[in-house]
Formats: sequence, structure tokens, C-alpha cells
Amino acid sequence: MHDSLLVAPAVALIAGAVLLVVMEWTGRLLIVPVVGWRRTLPSLALTLPCGMIFLVGVVASIGLRRFNYLSMLSVVQIGFLFAARRWRRAEPDGAGLTLPEWGLLALTYVGAFAIMCYVQPAGDAGAGMRLPHFDLSFFALLAQEVPRAGHASLWAATLGEHARSAGVSSDIWYHWGPMWLTCAVSSITGMSDIDALLHVVTPVLHFVMVIALAAVAWTLTGWRLQRVLPLSFAAVLAMSWPTMALVEWMYRHVSHDLMPYVHWSLTGLFSYKVEAALVFGMLAAWLQRRDALAALLGFAAAVSAPHNVAGVGIACGGLGALALARRNLQDLKLAVTGVALMLCGWAAVKAFFGVGLPKTDGAPMFVSEPGLFMERLGLLGRDLGAGLMEVLLLVPGLVLLVRASHADAEIASRVRSLGWLVIGALIACYPAYEFLLPTGERVHFVNYAHAVFIYPVGFLGLALGLTSRHDGRAVHRRLPWVSGLLMLACVAIPAWDMRMDEIRSGGGLQRYREADLLAMRAAAKGGKIGYFAASDRNWWIPRNSLITSFIGSACVRLNVIPEVDEAGGLGNFYGSAAPFVLVPRRDGESGEEWSLRFARALGVHLLMETNQDKLPQAVQKQVTLLVEVSGLRLYRLRD
Repeated sequence: MHDSLLVAPAVALIAGAVLLVVMEWTGRLLIVPVVGWRRTLPSLALTLPCGMIFLVGVVASIGLRRFNYLSMLSVVQIGFLFAARRWRRAEPDGAGLTLPEWGLLALTYVGAFAIMCYVQPAGDAGAGMRLPHFDLSFFALLAQEVPRAGHASLWAATLGEHARSAGVSSDIWYHWGPMWLTCAVSSITGMSDIDALLHVVTPVLHFVMVIALAAVAWTLTGWRLQRVLPLSFAAVLAMSWPTMALVEWMYRHVSHDLMPYVHWSLTGLFSYKVEAALVFGMLAAWLQRRDALAALLGFAAAVSAPHNVAGVGIACGGLGALALARRNLQDLKLAVTGVALMLCGWAAVKAFFGVGLPKTDGAPMFVSEPGLFMERLGLLGRDLGAGLMEVLLLVPGLVLLVRASHADAEIASRVRSLGWLVIGALIACYPAYEFLLPTGERVHFVNYAHAVFIYPVGFLGLALGLTSRHDGRAVHRRLPWVSGLLMLACVAIPAWDMRMDEIRSGGGLQRYREADLLAMRAAAKGGKIGYFAASDRNWWIPRNSLITSFIGSACVRLNVIPEVDEAGGLGNFYGSAAPFVLVPRRDGESGEEWSLRFARALGVHLLMETNQDKLPQAVQKQVTLLVEVSGLRLYRLRD
């Protein structure tokens, strides 16, 4: 038994560095006809996302032991390589990286590691382990269970290899990239899945995202590496109003739906990091006039996750509407091309592999009921007004983008189009929230637009104010000062929020002593753990996976919570019937009796009890205590 739950920081840093080297070499081999062998910031921004998505396709093929829709990413890239060999080899932009610049890149990766360890904490600081967000343990559980299940489904986390018997036989379209990279790291290094995800994969993805955005900043500002790296690091952290403290006040005093006004920066959004890296790489390639490579990355983004199809498609739709209003044919062509790329990715996933959205067939795609449509239409004006107020700090940056100048007229035109694309995302995300997926997770439409387009690109637009040369007019003399203060505010707001979140989550159920979790791990021996709960998240996202992921076990909630699993909106949208397909209910059977049959069908012989989630009395008579530590008890279910 290991004497620690977590890998040493030095080991995690080395593993991440090796993963980055493999990504970069793989990506360079695939697109060398376009970027050449010389390593520059613009070339790294293209090779790293290409290598990342190629590895995702390869690992997904190995993990599922079959050709699947993510395998298409690797095949398309190989096809691009053979096609690109016929083109004239492009000269790299600028001189190769110097030794001090390599050192700065290494320091940037160490910084990404440190920031991620703070944002998604895991460790014992004396008062017990402060555990990360629930979603991260769920993603680690997926990385562990999906290869066993043999198909990529959310239900794999709960049902594992029994998912097929429950009628879940096809892959779903989801952001699987980070989970497959986690599988690769944990399989090769022997780390736990949660360790690999938290301390290797996430810092690597954050670094790739920063590098890709740095290339966008390099094109916009013309600054050297020493300035664009800190700028892009700040851009992925940046956000505007409101702070989470203000949101909590709004929840207490405002009665209407606040979800479209609650946003997070890319730093704290794990599920968007692969997607943002691909989109930033696409934008970097497009700004560098490598249109074929931009199209490749755009198609890869569409295949990678439905979030990209929705987010990029909505932004391009907004750009197209603005282009029609402005009678700008160039932006209209760009918008049509972007939408076409997203639709091609969606069509390929659906037509060639039969992969669908993670929703039930009966969940509607659009608001069609007339009364609800008119109600949502009435809310749209409020949404747009509130949305504009929320990004008020970034409005000067958007103005600077759409009025940008550059020594190269074509690049200047593309920068202005980028500004209009971001404005289009801001305008279009709210109608999408109100009228698309009325019973689903509509908040992604708004969150994606802000996290991937509005905040980071708007922040880079503010940086243009620092580069402007004044012509004697007072407004131009003050522009660098105003831009600098706004940039500082956009970084201070999320930094303050992260600190307040750390204070708010400093105690309670998120803290367990490492020694106690080690004792639980020794008793569980990797066995699957069940539990009963009066309240919980949706069935396929067990709340207590936050604990069991650190002791190397999968877990499943065994009892039905009707208001969540049967009457809840997300339960209806994603579907909650799979457990009852695997273990049908019997007439006259109590809930506890069904739960125990469900446990035995899944091979669950261990039951966990926390101070919040107690075992029913009828179940307590059928278990034997294995270990009891502070706040946790583990039992063995008797045959």
C-alpha cells in the first residue's frame, strides 16, 4: 500500500512534460509541410493542438478496441499530411525559439501546473484533504470505467461493463478528449485516474490552450514571446462581472432565472480546455493565413465535442447576421464557412458512426410551444441588456478589435472580422439559451460564448490599447492607461472569486484526512462501492465519487430519488431508465429490496456510509462493518 494518495509534484511535472513533447512531435510530423521543422511560437500553437487531438483519436481507438468516431480525427490528419505534401513548404514565422525562450515556456508550464493545483485542489494541508469539484471526480470515473464498458457513454461511470445489458450500446457525442488522455497517462504511469487528470492532463491542456492563444495575441500585438505569454495567461483567467459574491446576492434577492448571467473563466472550466485549445489553434492558423490548417482544426473541434458545434456555430451565426446588416461579403463568407465546418463535423459523427447527442430521443431541440416561445421572446431583451452590462469592461477591447489596423492589410481585415465574430457570439448566445434545448443544459450556450470567445479575445482586444500610438489627442494619450486598468480589473475579478471560493469551501464535507482515505482504500481494494442518499446529483454523476475516486474505486448510488431521477429536468433530458432496464422493478417490491438487487447485478459488495448519506435500517441488517474512520464507514454486503 502506498503511503500517499497523490503523486509527487515533481513526478507529475515530468509526466506532463513528456506528454507535451509527444504532442508536439506528433503534431509536427503531421503538419510539417505547413509549418516546417523550425520551432516558433506560431508553429507551436498549431502543432500542439494537432498532436493533442491525434493522440485522443489513437487512445480512443485502443481504449474501445474498435474504430470509433474519435478515430476519424487521426485518419483525417493523416490524410491532411499526404495532401499537404503537394503544397509548397511554408516558411516558419520568425526565428526559432532561443534557449531563454524555451526556459520561459518551461516556466509557463510550471505556472500552469501551480494554478491548476490551486483551482482544482487536492491535498492535505493539516485540516484534511480539500477535494476538487464534483465534476472532476466524475470525469476521472469515466476515464476508469469507459474502457471497461467498451463504449463511450455517461452511463459507463455508473453501470460499467453492465451498461450494455441496460440497453446502452452506442457511443454518445461528448467532450471525451480529456478522459482519453487521462486513460493514457494512468495506464502508462500507474497513477490513479484522478491523479492523472488533476496533476498531469489538466495542466498540460491549460498550457496548450495558453500557447494557442499566445499565437493569436502575437498576431494582434506583434509583441515578443516574453510579453504575449503573460498576456495569454491572463486572458484565459480574465472575466468581467459579476463576481460570485454578487451572484449569491442576486440568487437571494432576484426571483427570475439567473443561469445565463453566471459565467466562469477558462481557467476554472475543465470541460472546455481541449475545445478552447482547438478553437484558439484554429483562430491562430486563420490569422496566419493557413486556411487549410484552420479548416482541419475547425473540423476536429466539431468532431471533438457538441459544445464546439454549438458554440462556434452560434458565434458564426451571429457574425453572419451582423455581416448581412453591415453588407460585408467577406464576413458573411467566413460565417458560412464556419457554420458549414461545424455541420460537416456533426454530419460525419452522426452519419458514419450513428453517434447522437447525450439526450433522450424525446427531448426537444427547439422551443415549439407557442406560449413558451412568447414567454422566452419577452425575456430576450432582458438577457441582451444584462449580458451587455456584464461585459462592460471588455467593450473597449471589442471596439479596438473591430477598428484594428495592421501593416498587412489582409491581417488587419481578419482581426476586424475576429472582433465581429466575438460580438456575434455575445449577441447570439442569448437567443440560443432561450430557444434551444428547452429541457436541457442550455447554460452551455452562454458559458461557452463567454469563456472561449468573449472573455479571452475581448481581453486581447484591450491589449491593443497598450500598443496604440497617440496622435496628440487626449483620448489617444489616455487609451493605454484605460486599457491597462480594465485589464487589471478583468484579472482581479476571477482571482478574487477563486480566493473567496477557497474560503467558502474550506470545511465541511469536502475535507477528509488522508490517513482515513488510505484506510478506506486498503479495505476497499478497488472494489465498486454503493451508497444510499436522500439527495444527490443525477444518477450517472454520483456525488460520492468525489471520495471514492481518491481510494481507487468506482461508486454508484443504489436508491431512486424521484425528484432527481424521474421528475428532474436533467433526468428527463439525459434519461434515467437504464438502471430499471438492467434490473426491472417487481410488483410489491420495496425500494431497499430493488436497490440490493441492483447492487448485486452490478457486482457491488461494498457499501459506504457518510455523515450525510446513511444506510437504510433494512440494509444495515445485511452488512458487516469493515472499517470506520472519521465521517466514513465501509461495509461488506453479506450474500
